This record gives sequence, structure tokens and C-alpha cells, in this order.
Amino acid sequence: MKKSKKVCCMPVSELANAHYNRIESALQELIPLGQAIHYTDGQVLFYKEHTPFGFFLLQAGSVALGHQLVSRTADEAAPSAGHLLGLVHLLNGAPYMATCCAVGAVDVLFFPKILITRFLEEPGYLQTM
Repeated sequence: MKKSKKVCCMPVSELANAHYNRIESALQELIPLGQAIHYTDGQVLFYKEHTPFGFFLLQAGSVALGHQLVSRTADEAAPSAGHLLGLVHLLNGAPYMATCCAVGAVDVLFFPKILITRFLEEPGYLQTM
């Protein structure tokens, strides 16, 4: 399985990195639990300095993170190869360091904080879903 692209602009704690790797490893199992959301040009996914309430898997399109453009092209393999947006901030309990806006049409899967918290704290949680 191809690794997802970690989009991050902050230091990552050892524990957060371990959780990130665990979530990334289970991404195929998590994907059916994600909420599909479509954004149009200019819509905001999240704002700078807001507290994360989940993370996004970029499925199609491009987003602007501050001044950085992040894209997912049709030639990339599976959804697990997409960009994980906001996961490091969620795991570190830190506010977003940039506003994230759709550039054109954007499709994401959203994973709420409660799902990720239960996945990390309760062994076998995904098997109960």
C-alpha cells in the first residue's frame, strides 16, 4: 500500500507520530467510515487557529494551505495515497497553523475526532462497526 502524504507545518511528538502511523496503516478500514464532503472554489475546510474537530482525506482536487497548494490528481493510485489534512494537528491537540481553502472543486472524506479517539483507545473498535 502506498503511503499517504503527510501535510504538516509543525513539529510532531513521538506519540502523535506513532498514532499517525497507526491511523495511516488502518486507512483502508477507516475509509468506509469517512463522511464524503464536496467543496466548491473558495470554501473553507478549516480556519487558522481553530481547534481540529477531525481530519480530512483529500480525494480529488486541490486546496490552499496558507500559501501552499496541495493537490490530488487522477493518476494517483488508491484513496489511501491521498493527502491527510489536519491529522497531525488533531493528534497533537494543536490549533491549525493555516487556513485551508478549496481551489476549484474538491472532494474529501472527513473523519470526526470521536471516531479517531475511539479507534486509538479501544482495541478492535473497527471490528465493531
